[in-house]
Amino acid sequence: MWLSRTIFKKFPHLQRRSIQCAVTPGENLTHSSCAPNSRSHAFHLTDFPTSWSSAADADDALLRPPSTCSTKTSSAIAECASQSKGPDAAWQSSDFQQHRWVFFLEMLVKHFASAKAAAEQSESSARIQLAAAKAQISEGKAREKSLKSEISELKIQLTRLQAMACHESCQVVQATQRVPPASVMENDQCSSVCEINSGASGDRCSAHPSVWYLYASPLSCDQVALGQLRVEEEAEVIDEALQGVMSLQVDVATVSSLRKAFGQQGAWLHLSLHCLRSSQSQSLLVLEKSGGNGRAHKLDAAGLSLLLQSENGDCAAELVFVSACESQEFGHVFLRAGAKHVICCSSPVRDSSARQFASMLYHELANQKGLDCAFQVATQQAELTGDRSKYILLSSGSPWLRPTKQSAVPRPRIRFRSNVLPPPVEDFVGRRDIIDRVLNALQTRRCVVLHCEEPFGLSAVLVHIARCASLPGRLFSNRVAFFPQRIAGGLCVVDDADTLLAGDGHRQVRRHLETQGGALLLGCHTAQYNPFRGAVKAINIELPALNHDDLAEVFLRSCHRPLCMADFQAADQLKDAERFLNYREAFQQLREHMDVFCGRPGLVRTAAASVFEGSQRIRGNFGGLLLQLRDASEYSSRPMCLC
Repeated sequence: MWLSRTIFKKFPHLQRRSIQCAVTPGENLTHSSCAPNSRSHAFHLTDFPTSWSSAADADDALLRPPSTCSTKTSSAIAECASQSKGPDAAWQSSDFQQHRWVFFLEMLVKHFASAKAAAEQSESSARIQLAAAKAQISEGKAREKSLKSEISELKIQLTRLQAMACHESCQVVQATQRVPPASVMENDQCSSVCEINSGASGDRCSAHPSVWYLYASPLSCDQVALGQLRVEEEAEVIDEALQGVMSLQVDVATVSSLRKAFGQQGAWLHLSLHCLRSSQSQSLLVLEKSGGNGRAHKLDAAGLSLLLQSENGDCAAELVFVSACESQEFGHVFLRAGAKHVICCSSPVRDSSARQFASMLYHELANQKGLDCAFQVATQQAELTGDRSKYILLSSGSPWLRPTKQSAVPRPRIRFRSNVLPPPVEDFVGRRDIIDRVLNALQTRRCVVLHCEEPFGLSAVLVHIARCASLPGRLFSNRVAFFPQRIAGGLCVVDDADTLLAGDGHRQVRRHLETQGGALLLGCHTAQYNPFRGAVKAINIELPALNHDDLAEVFLRSCHRPLCMADFQAADQLKDAERFLNYREAFQQLREHMDVFCGRPGLVRTAAASVFEGSQRIRGNFGGLLLQLRDASEYSSRPMCLC
């Protein structure tokens, strides 16, 4: 019957017994219908008394109903049995069959009710046990958190005790040493007049260790353009964070300068450079070659280990900060080479983010904070400012670093000569090969002429070359000036030198060459092969037009809104017209339209400035955009320069 199927679907845990009563729909329940092969719906008696092992037992039990049956049903069954002539007659009685089904249903209902109550009780017990287990887990987590807090406090106390013990031992050693007053006075004078000279050579006073800031910012490496680091800004930020407690030595990161700085006893070494991946997925540290021309020098982990292994671990740098992307491998190399503490980064990091992290780190260290505490504060600040870089602290000893106390005479702050140069040109791109040729020529010659007849951005290139050459450790470190300013023994840059050379101004320019080490960089419209009548040989380098890739990048940096497909398609070819393009897509589209600008970066900037929110779509007609700009300049009181 349908009832049996429904029962066993709802209660699959019930145990089936051996009795099976088969009833065909519309048939009476008789002994003959209890055959196992009957063509009917099977109804299984479940969890009834185990003594019912046959149909005869069930018949007898039904004629003698148990106490579990209701009083009304029990009396009805007994009355049917007394009026009939034996069990067979009772089975054939329709009244008896009706009461028999009532008995079955009452038994099933009571059984299901008891099973449901038992299941609910089991579920309630399981929930109570689960709640108790969750409470125990919460209690365990709270206990674990409290234990971690206690461990952190104990570590801080241990660090303080170690610092106090170190301080007391230093005082004992100083008290036991008999130093003449004259020597003490000489050391104090040495520390007070110690100037911050970038790339200074020679021995320094060992009583006042310095922070060595070594940078490497080559223009390119294996034909791959590298982002230019803001060396001057980062060095000034670090020097300000040190608060005059320690002096700052700035130099370019070469093989020789890195080995020298790493071997200074108690020094702190800050490396600001690039880290690349080779085609074989090998990490490469990008330094610069000696000579000051800004050319790249690659160094792998094995080469760095070979460079540092000759140094004695006792006199190695106390702290090394490798400010580069994915520099964890090189951090372990410095640690194995003898550095006590190394800070590196296991992920890509932005130049501005690394600068802020270093500023906070050195500020905390200058305030006599432990390295672990300073590192934690700097890391928390980086997380709060949205810096997702993963900084790592590797240490082989106590995380306590104590800078030397500030002397009575404050140490001078670092200042760069390039601050008197013209400011850097915004969105300067390309020209790497030209800058490399000019700096390479200035290594051997005293006069270089950079010329172009068309307005290809000559003034911007001269400013960029001047700032590159004036960086500490470069070819003319802090010795570059623009005419009419002059600096003895440095590089004098003369923009628009044609007019100056045609008049009496060439005498003033030539006078600069008479000083020892003086050099000239002339910007001219035409080539100048004999500007000083044979006194010096002038190396002429022509400035070519800016290529389409660089022009497209200048346009993207100068426009005021994202470009869409309507800017590159005609009105009758519009497809996804208002779909904005990402940087790569816009760059690929712009490359095909840059020939109208004739390689002039100033013209590109002027045209891109007219692309703003609400402006009309270009429709691929960049030449028409230039015509509109020229028409606007004709009706203006001050004509705009389109070159």
